Amino acid sequence: MQATSGTARGNGWDEIVVRVRREGLDEATIRGAICEGAFHVEIPILAELASRDMAISIRGGDREEEISRVMDVVAGDAILITGQSNAVAMLTYESANAEQNRFVRSFGSRTEVAADALADGAWHIGDGDAERGPGAIGQWALRMGGRLIAQTGVPLAILNGARGGLPIEWLVRDDAAPAHPETYYGRLLMRAQRAGLADSVRAIMYSQGESDTDAELHRTSFTSIHEDWREDFPNVEHFYVVQIRACSLDDQIALREVQRQFAATLPRTTVMSANGVDGQDGCHYHFEQGYAQIGNRFARLLLRDLYGTRVRDTEAIDVVSARLAGDTIVIETRSDASTIVVDAGAEADFRLAGTSRQVTAVSVHGTSLELALSPAMALPPKCRTSAISSAAAGSPTPIASDCSRSFCP
Repeated sequence: MQATSGTARGNGWDEIVVRVRREGLDEATIRGAICEGAFHVEIPILAELASRDMAISIRGGDREEEISRVMDVVAGDAILITGQSNAVAMLTYESANAEQNRFVRSFGSRTEVAADALADGAWHIGDGDAERGPGAIGQWALRMGGRLIAQTGVPLAILNGARGGLPIEWLVRDDAAPAHPETYYGRLLMRAQRAGLADSVRAIMYSQGESDTDAELHRTSFTSIHEDWREDFPNVEHFYVVQIRACSLDDQIALREVQRQFAATLPRTTVMSANGVDGQDGCHYHFEQGYAQIGNRFARLLLRDLYGTRVRDTEAIDVVSARLAGDTIVIETRSDASTIVVDAGAEADFRLAGTSRQVTAVSVHGTSLELALSPAMALPPKCRTSAISSAAAGSPTPIASDCSRSFCP
């Protein structure tokens, strides 16, 4: 529902008239009374893939004067995106903007400059390629938006406030001034408020962590941000976290485990893993094999969670438990997967800490993964004897000093 309110200057005006055109054709004329100069009229707009123009006039007796025109108005759903460079998801290799759609829109500019954010109070067609500026939403957001409107027929407003290369401390809210345009959190909140969307955002999507080195700080910071979102965007239905694919030689396993747990520890939160997404250059992604695939995955999740489309093979596989059975690690999983498929060579994707043994093969049995291990190496006599005696003495590191690391796995 769109509304227009105001005050008619001068005397003799008694009626407000709004003429609505849908896709260039006359649709409706809506009238309302002007009482003591003031008027308010509500204009119904369907959430559909159609835009409307409105001509607003005031009438009095035989006189009529047009006072405003509003062009290209649509109604739909609102989504926010934040995080760092893989949330920015700008053009790195191939363009995504062939998929631009007039029903995937954004309000204001993604920018690091408060003055630029304040200066842009306009709506724009979503731009997938731009790093910053009017309408910049990112490549996977553009793909996701296109897939969603094709399935639902509902236009989308996507506001992206991400910034590459910064740790999570930069994303937290300034509690003294939540919408302050000098902060990343504040600029996105300010844009949502100016667009009139803060109370109607349906989902918030978060991709952050490649610059974070402290897993526990990431946990506490994101938990705080999550609480703030629930306060500032009170009607959000669902939150989405990307479990990152590492961007360096450090596999960030502790941080990724923290992110995996968000689905269990935070309300209305789903984790989508990027670890199996191809097209990565070590940190960022090509479009068709990378960001487009992330957009496809998110579209399926939102179709399920926001629009009630029941499809399988949507969730990331989660780990329930892992146990050692002889020379095999058995991993129990849960998801909505109809079938779990293991590609040839998948054993190279698994690493074991604290041992020299390796995963030599991976097989699937229902919802379980079984990892076959290389044989354990026998300890030489001196190492074995010393290890036993040290363990009996309660040593926390029962390895003999005269054993090389290669013989004491």
